[in-house]
Amino acid sequence: MTDGKLYPFKLHTAMLPQDPLSGALIPAKAGILFQTGDINLAILTGATDSRLSLTSGYTYLETTRWMGIYHEMPPAEQALTCAECHEATDRIDFAALGYSPLESRNGQPLCQSCHTGAGLQTFYQIHDQHVDGEGLACAECHTFNR
Repeated sequence: MTDGKLYPFKLHTAMLPQDPLSGALIPAKAGILFQTGDINLAILTGATDSRLSLTSGYTYLETTRWMGIYHEMPPAEQALTCAECHEATDRIDFAALGYSPLESRNGQPLCQSCHTGAGLQTFYQIHDQHVDGEGLACAECHTFNR
């Protein structure tokens, strides 16, 4: 399986300005905010540009979103291959990211819980055999938690 794609993103949480009557989020003008430091002016200008009257002023709404990070991404021909991370042992510290393989199943070491004396295989041979050949779900061998 070599057709997977990774997408860069970050979790973004913020208190965003909102029109209390319509519930619409107000696009504060970042340029005004960064040039003047005046958040009120940035919000009012954004409201005017968006044709929001703000007859009741504005409030703030706690928001959460997954924000795509597309700047500084290399072109596809310069992207890493799967093996450059999955077969390397020094590129990414998966455990530090909260991602680690299971070490045992049914009270036995993971591989020995199903296999005895299996020959050496590459990551892709093992992965394809389990996913494509046997239809195992990812959670059979992988965990992810934060």
